[in-house]
Amino acid sequence: MMTEYLNLFVDREYPDFLNRYLITKTMKRLKYVTQFCGCDYTNLYQPKFLYTRFDHSLIVAHMTWHFTHDKKETLAALLHDIGTPCFAHTIDFLLGDSINQESSEETLSDVIARDEELKRYLKEDDIPIEDLSNLEQFPILENHSPRLCTDRLDGVLHTCYIWLHTNSLSEIKEVYDSIENLRVRLKKSVDEEIKRETEHRMLIANISHDLKTPITSIKGYVEGIKDGVADTPEMLSVILTRYRLRLIPLRLW
Repeated sequence: MMTEYLNLFVDREYPDFLNRYLITKTMKRLKYVTQFCGCDYTNLYQPKFLYTRFDHSLIVAHMTWHFTHDKKETLAALLHDIGTPCFAHTIDFLLGDSINQESSEETLSDVIARDEELKRYLKEDDIPIEDLSNLEQFPILENHSPRLCTDRLDGVLHTCYIWLHTNSLSEIKEVYDSIENLRVRLKKSVDEEIKRETEHRMLIANISHDLKTPITSIKGYVEGIKDGVADTPEMLSVILTRYRLRLIPLRLW
């Protein structure tokens, strides 16, 4: 069932660069940390299957890749929970942090520093550890509630499907596809607005150029008349005719 749930979010262009990260000791540890903070082992709920922080991290990474195709953001998504202990939010609650739910977590940089293999992979992918120290710089991954982000999106979807049994896989897919359709429409709208702005700036630049050329010539004619260049009626007529022709494009004559 986990495979069926995962496949809902895998992009057609599979991010192969994730594979070697999945077998690091840091990521393997998350296979033994359940997503529901210990409630999986109680009689409060009956999850469809054991859903771990590893599963959640993998799905959030696939979601992030699907929406961005950005390698750094996708790896940040994969690693965002590596500092999470067992019974994470239960511990946060006991520590008085039931809202932010972050008190029990280690920083990503501290965890990465202990995993030589993980550090090497990040270096080879040209991703400095400090770039992952503040996940809020990736709003696709971390965003303040009630704004949507991939971490929160999977939190809602897997809760409905795995934990509460309120929605089927087909309904989860429908929700996810609707979000994707909205993203595509918004991107199209933004692209069209950028195109309109670019065309507007080009129009202003062209008009400015068209105005500048005849105005410069006209100034030259006026200066010539003042300096006595048109010393005969015939020469003055020639200059005024040219002056008039320069004004025609500006519709000032």
